[in-house]
Amino acid sequence: MGLFDDLLHAPPCNPAGTAPLVELDRLSTAIRLRRRWQVLGAVLGPTVAVLLALALGAGPAASAEVMLARTDSNANPDRLAGRDEALCGASSVAQAAADVLHVDPAALRDRYVCVEVKENVVDVRAHGTSAADALRSATALAEAYRAVYVGQIDQLMQAQVTDLQQRRSDLQNDLAGVTQQLTTTTDPVQIQFLAARQQSLAGQSGELDARMGDLRSTAAAASAGSKVLNDARLLPHREHQTLAIAAIMGLILGWGLAWMAAATAGVVRDRPVRRRDLAVALGTPVLMDVRRAPGGYDSTAAAVELAGILASSVQPVVILQHGCAGLARSLAEDAAGRCGVAPPSVGPLHPRGAWRPITSGPARVVLVIRAGHLREQALRLAAADLEHAGMTTIGVFLVDPDPRDETFGAVGRSAAPAAVG
Repeated sequence: MGLFDDLLHAPPCNPAGTAPLVELDRLSTAIRLRRRWQVLGAVLGPTVAVLLALALGAGPAASAEVMLARTDSNANPDRLAGRDEALCGASSVAQAAADVLHVDPAALRDRYVCVEVKENVVDVRAHGTSAADALRSATALAEAYRAVYVGQIDQLMQAQVTDLQQRRSDLQNDLAGVTQQLTTTTDPVQIQFLAARQQSLAGQSGELDARMGDLRSTAAAASAGSKVLNDARLLPHREHQTLAIAAIMGLILGWGLAWMAAATAGVVRDRPVRRRDLAVALGTPVLMDVRRAPGGYDSTAAAVELAGILASSVQPVVILQHGCAGLARSLAEDAAGRCGVAPPSVGPLHPRGAWRPITSGPARVVLVIRAGHLREQALRLAAADLEHAGMTTIGVFLVDPDPRDETFGAVGRSAAPAAVG
């Protein structure tokens, strides 16, 4: 009794004077005790990433190349490339292909891109739900791209031809007026001027006719020279590589998030996981560890220790537990059988708990607590309740402590680490 009383009433030791905001060793212990979180994150992360990659994957892809005949050989190649790729996004291309494929143009627009692979050659690449769908889409889009390109050239050439026709019509009207004047004048000077004017107007009209012919020839050459160079072909589909990358990224992200959650919980939830923290919070020493063993817990040494307490105690002994009701009951029964007394009552430990009516008079309390399963403030309140009820706490059997926890379970003094049961 002397040792327990000394440990119980000794003042807590705080050599630093003030507690740090976050103790790194305590935080690392909390993270290790939440290994299941990290394992779960490492399993769920790749699984979810692979499922998302499968669900959001673009599917098989195919491409077809389109040769574009130019109307201006002196144009800047970079400017032409930018214009060609911009044409790919025109609604007319998606609409023309969608009419052939019988699909929604808006849905089709997100499934293809155009890349200029070399000068005057654009590669139209399309994704599909299947290989056949990708090939059909690439073929329809390539043909639509060519048709829109040629149509734009025809429209531009036709606009220029229309303008030239209007100018020629004006020249013809002027020419007709000059010719009429020539038939009525007799002045040699006037006749000479009108004849020169007639010849000039006729020459300008001929030039306009020649320019219109050139424009029509250019449009025809662009139409003939712009063509789809090859049948659509499937592109290499690196699905396995994509899934592998997704799995690796999911593993890193899942484990990282689980680690961060464990670290955050270790700080925010304020649940003692080390012997020293738990002993200080309860104001009572850790008597012994109860660790896991194959098939259950190795509680033999703890039962022997508890049997000694039961045999030597004059007052009733009560066992209060948290997070390990079954283990606490078996420990009480084993200890009682070893010393030939009735098993002590076992109740839950928490503030304002139902343990208060367990005994009507003074009693000694043994606590069986699973590490990290109750907030530090709750432990302090429960210890205060026990004291106010006139119940003397003997010590704690700590279940599932961190294997690498080297802190002492004594209160107010340095002592050897608690024995392991």
